[in-house]
Formats: sequence, structure tokens, C-alpha cells
Amino acid sequence: MWVKICGLTSPEAALACVAAGANAVGFVFAESKRRIAVDAAKRIVDLLPCELEKVGVFVDAPRREVTE
Repeated sequence: MWVKICGLTSPEAALACVAAGANAVGFVFAESKRRIAVDAAKRIVDLLPCELEKVGVFVDAPRREVTE
């Protein structure tokens, strides 16, 4: 089974996902109570293993914002 856990906002939660065996983690950049700033997401991603997939959630965002 392939598992992605989404809506992360803290390093502790992200590292718990890794410890639990998640295949991917997601960060919400769309308007939401789980929204995370890009710089905060980058700090968390820097702590995670390279082989863990990282996913961004966007809603109607300009291509430039998604690429950034």
C-alpha cells in the first residue's frame, strides 16, 4: 500500500510520518486551516529523507506560484 499524509505544518508531524512509513507527505498551499507558508514548508522538507515524496496542494494557483 502506498501512503501519503497531507496537511503537515510542523517538523514533528513530518518526522512522525517518516517514522510511520509514509511514502509521501503533503503541504497545503491553498487557502485552508492547514495552509503552510512556503518558507516553513522548505524548512520541514530539508529535514526529510530525499526518497520521501513531497507533494504540494494548490487550488487555481498560477503556474509560476506552483513552480516556485
